[in-house]
Amino acid sequence: MTASNRFRSCLRLLPAVSALVMAFCAGGDLAGGNSSETTNPRITASVRYPDGTVAAGAAVRIRSSDYEPSIWPEISPAKKPASLIDTVTDADGVLQIDVIDTGAYFIEINDGKGSAVLLACVVDDSSTVDFGDTLLDSVGGISGSIDTAEFGDGPIFAMIQGLERLVPVNQSTGSYGITDVPAGAYTVVLVSADTAFTRREIDGVSVTAGGSVTVPESSYWSFTKRLVINTTAAGIAEDVHEFPLLVRLDASAIDFSQARPDGADIRFVTPGGKQLPYEIEQWDRAAKEAAVWVRVDTVRANLDNQYLYLWYGNPNAPARSDGAAVFRPDDGSIGVWHLGTGAGRRNSASASYPARPGNYDGDEQAPGVIGWCDSLEQDDHDTLGVINLTLATVSAWVCLSQTQDWARIVQQAWPAGGQPYHAYGLVTDSGAASNTVCAYAIVDSLPVQACGRQPLPFETWTHLCMIYDGAKLVMYVDGAMQSEMAATGMIDQVNATTYIAWQPGYPGNQKFIGKIDEVRIGDRARSAAYVRLSFENQKIGQTVVRVE
Repeated sequence: MTASNRFRSCLRLLPAVSALVMAFCAGGDLAGGNSSETTNPRITASVRYPDGTVAAGAAVRIRSSDYEPSIWPEISPAKKPASLIDTVTDADGVLQIDVIDTGAYFIEINDGKGSAVLLACVVDDSSTVDFGDTLLDSVGGISGSIDTAEFGDGPIFAMIQGLERLVPVNQSTGSYGITDVPAGAYTVVLVSADTAFTRREIDGVSVTAGGSVTVPESSYWSFTKRLVINTTAAGIAEDVHEFPLLVRLDASAIDFSQARPDGADIRFVTPGGKQLPYEIEQWDRAAKEAAVWVRVDTVRANLDNQYLYLWYGNPNAPARSDGAAVFRPDDGSIGVWHLGTGAGRRNSASASYPARPGNYDGDEQAPGVIGWCDSLEQDDHDTLGVINLTLATVSAWVCLSQTQDWARIVQQAWPAGGQPYHAYGLVTDSGAASNTVCAYAIVDSLPVQACGRQPLPFETWTHLCMIYDGAKLVMYVDGAMQSEMAATGMIDQVNATTYIAWQPGYPGNQKFIGKIDEVRIGDRARSAAYVRLSFENQKIGQTVVRVE
């Protein structure tokens, strides 16, 4: 930051910080005398306490406005030219500096007993600055906390530009505190001994007399957006807890060039400052598109102004994308497969059950409803492993490309291909009507079925979800309940393999053909509001989340 910019910043803060006194010197006779005379620059002040007592022997430190103490003084000791002055007020509390280089300065006068004042000025070739009666006031402090991973392995320091203040950051907690600070407006600098990491400057940190200020964590990010969550238009009638909220970003939402190339510096934060877990499914800087899942503690029902903050623009911020923190196994998520890419085959919920492709020939990746999807031809499928359920939520987005009867979308196949064919799953059922999807489960050895009301349309993305809660099996299409079937007990444990788009040993016309995206399997029965919010939030053209 240049001196002129630094002082323009201070000048703007003067109305809010009464103890910061500033004078600008332009070469005239500011303290009286003949303006035609040429004199050395001079600074004077008469320093007192509020009760009128003179502040004799108070320490005076004069530093250029952009001065920063060295973090390694034993290696690179601070230089002390005429423009870097340490002195004290005399017995009458008078400060007088007769020789000083031209430039912009901070002048700190501090009695070492809890009272101080900050003066600031710009000195010209023949300037004289007389601050007149100058009152000391109570000192304050600045504190903050950082993610130390943003600054590498070396020691980290916090300092104030223009003052002789340098403190270490606690490597364990990331906290720091700067005390004995006069009232004023400052730039706080965070710097690492690891020079591979970019320093951070936080402007406009204002300290009032006797006050303490905490640097907000958002200050370490250059840009903030507000994410508004609107459940009113979506018809969400009850609160939904621990919800993976999809946030889509495009060029109208953020400037992708201001974030790290892979989006590693993004953070999602509640109004109270809590950072939320998130997973980046897609981040395409060139196309200016992103899809990110954020775990929200509670999405409020019938509310159009719930909001979160999005931070970005921090070159040091470490990657925090973590699917298992969003889709948590202890909250019922066994498997979440975004599909479409190598990373999409990974199970976001855990290291178990990756989607292992079968019969793929390299042309399966296609644009999906969210990021990329799998475009499946005859016999293309994914093997997930043995996933036994007692209660169940199973969902997927599908886009049919042709008429299909008995096509398996997601299912746990019955052992050895025998009847009743599957322990649970989503299957198109010709017994209901071609292209109509049904939910199946075997509960206490009895088959249970709940079907959609209409055949699925071609070349249109449709959200499918089955729920079994121990009392009934329910089929949902596009967030709306289609049918339910009463059943009591638990889904049979058959220890058979679960597949996407596959039933071993059965004809090809019973294999799903089309596009499939965002497959999820869980062992907890989600609410109807959860299912509807999932559809409304994930569909193309959604209105649940907007970026301001």
